[in-house]
Amino acid sequence: MIPTPLKLLTFAMAFAGMCTAANASTIFNFDNDNLGTSTTFTDTVGGVSATFSSSADPGGFVVFPTIFNTLTGNVLGDPGPAGQDGLALDVGFSQTVYGLTLDFATADFGAASPLTLTAFENGNPVGTASSTGSVPNGFTFPEGELDFAGAAFNSIVLSTPGTDFAVDNIAVSETAATPEPSSLLLLGTGLLLLAFLFRRAHAKRPLLVAGAAALVGIVSAASSASAQVTQSIFPLLPPSVSTVPTNGDVNPYGVAFAPSNLPKTGILQPGDILVSNFNNNQNLQGTGTTIIRVNKAGNVSTFFTSPQNQGGLSAALGVLSDGIVLVGNLPTLDGTSATAQAGRLAVMNSNGQFLGTFGTLATVDGPWGMAIHDVGNGVSGTAQVFVSNVLNGTISRFNLSYNAGAITASVITLADGFNHRGDPAALELGPSGLAYSASNDTLYVASSADNAIYKITNATKASSTETATLLIQDGVHLHGPLDITILPDGNLVVANSDGSNVDPNQPSELVEYTPEGQFLAQQSVDPNNGGAFGVAAYNIGWGTFRLAAVDDNANALNIWTAVAP
Repeated sequence: MIPTPLKLLTFAMAFAGMCTAANASTIFNFDNDNLGTSTTFTDTVGGVSATFSSSADPGGFVVFPTIFNTLTGNVLGDPGPAGQDGLALDVGFSQTVYGLTLDFATADFGAASPLTLTAFENGNPVGTASSTGSVPNGFTFPEGELDFAGAAFNSIVLSTPGTDFAVDNIAVSETAATPEPSSLLLLGTGLLLLAFLFRRAHAKRPLLVAGAAALVGIVSAASSASAQVTQSIFPLLPPSVSTVPTNGDVNPYGVAFAPSNLPKTGILQPGDILVSNFNNNQNLQGTGTTIIRVNKAGNVSTFFTSPQNQGGLSAALGVLSDGIVLVGNLPTLDGTSATAQAGRLAVMNSNGQFLGTFGTLATVDGPWGMAIHDVGNGVSGTAQVFVSNVLNGTISRFNLSYNAGAITASVITLADGFNHRGDPAALELGPSGLAYSASNDTLYVASSADNAIYKITNATKASSTETATLLIQDGVHLHGPLDITILPDGNLVVANSDGSNVDPNQPSELVEYTPEGQFLAQQSVDPNNGGAFGVAAYNIGWGTFRLAAVDDNANALNIWTAVAP
């Protein structure tokens, strides 16, 4: 007896034979590509070639081992070595094709983003299709299938409004089926059965989810739980490097990652970490003059040294896409709040060379924290730079336009009225760390004076002073919050300086909250109070990120790699 699947296949093939042309298919699944192969590249299967490329090439998309359910073996996704998110994938075929089916996943932790296909024939658009995935049970990211048919085409563009996406099992129909009129109904039945068997016959055996580690190297925390379960990233393993430069500066404050699209033409490279020092080698507050650089290998060097009378480099530290570095300072004459001065915002290039300053006393008055929303391309662009002013309780927003030769800026006071005061131990308490979320255009403000986290909506679009809204008031877990950062899943990580509301049983804590303000977990960076200052996160892709946090007591920087659960 013929097995049932073979019977069905024979039945389907018989009716497919009524067509004047067979509908042959070719599958591109990347399993024969070496891991790490990045766009632009061409695969050839059964005489049909497909060239995969993106606007960020070389290296926009990369072949990596699956971390998914329906996408198996090797897959193609972004970000690749170029480190850019939000890319479209261009696929050009060596001949005209007549239909396409693919599996996809999107890097969403909340609502799933659609994947859209636009088909072209010789550069002319001929149709579109879109599909939104869902999270398979036991996996993390939305997955789905996208189909397009009904027109002849020889190239496609795939895109999503989300951060990243991956594709696999791209099956293209090489010829158009032309059924005889009398056979339409029977042929349709046969082709449905054939399509069902085709999908099953070409499905690859799923790999273990543990293969996700091969995508990013060492992963210190991972989860196989469904994305609907809210979990914490803690605990993390604590590798660290010293932040003390050759001149002996101590008290590391600010932490900033160089963006992934940074040109590799200077000393500063994509993914490098910068740390600013607030104290000099005598441990006087407001007198440190150095920024140190930590490269991806963990090697430490002095990146920038400011003049002696322009010390006190604070946590107001950031990097634009073209390599321009911004840092604020709050100098003192004797290390006390009584002699604290307004400071400035200094500008330097990717080689650490000083270029100048900007800001006036009305908009830069004790710059204590910074967040940047940058839409530059690595050469030029625009950015909003948010600065907290601890001496007057305001938040300034600088609207920058920049290119290789110049930076221009306008500025508004985005928010005011924050509590602020001098302190004999912490020097100053008030609006401190800032973190910006592009997904909801919201600026988050850590206030060390009243142990709270505020949010300012419409942060990049507001044309006048906005009112900050209290998001978190937590006397149990917030102890002088000095800095704040956002993880790929939207969760907030806050660094407690213990400058106020000190609890010896909760020293130097990093605290994680959901975007709605729900406490998740905390982890100490030092056994004594006063150790947690600057903190920053760097998105590698697909929930994987690096987290860097200062241990001020040890004059060290902790660096972890983790996966948002």
